[in-house]
Amino acid sequence: MFKAKLIENNTYYKSKRLLLILAIAAPLIIGLSANIIELSAVIVAAVALFGIVMIIQQYRLQKKVQQLTSQQTIEISEDRIQIKDNNSALQQDIDLQTIKRIVVKNNYHIPEETLKDLSKQLRGDYTKNYLIVEHATGEQKFEFEIDSYYMLTQLHKLIQSWDSRGIPITSLQEVQTSSV
Repeated sequence: MFKAKLIENNTYYKSKRLLLILAIAAPLIIGLSANIIELSAVIVAAVALFGIVMIIQQYRLQKKVQQLTSQQTIEISEDRIQIKDNNSALQQDIDLQTIKRIVVKNNYHIPEETLKDLSKQLRGDYTKNYLIVEHATGEQKFEFEIDSYYMLTQLHKLIQSWDSRGIPITSLQEVQTSSV
């Protein structure tokens, strides 16, 4: 079984980018000002105040990011896709035997895993993990955040299982969106 937090709002990606910028900029500015220049007490106090403000902003932004992914989870098994709220109450149940097909990515991965991923995120290129379920009445796209290698492996095993069981699957190249 695969479980992940659903991303329901594109604000999530912008907030993660801003959080990364703050995480890099604040220590850099404070470190440079403390080590390069001999500063007066007033400037040291201003830099310390700046540091405190940046820490508070990072905390608030981290809370916002958590709220953007804490409302619903996706749970995927060999037979079903279920959407549950934060109280584990079932919101949606999709029987995979009744769908037209599932569109999956060729390459799922954990966000912010490498320096290359971080640099892409700083530029506004967001790699999204998603799958699309096509029903007789339309399609639904589920974006989610993979948080461990175990869950990544579980997702790959499920896709292989669906393929071997004859569930229609289409693989897409990784889609990246700039400035979401």
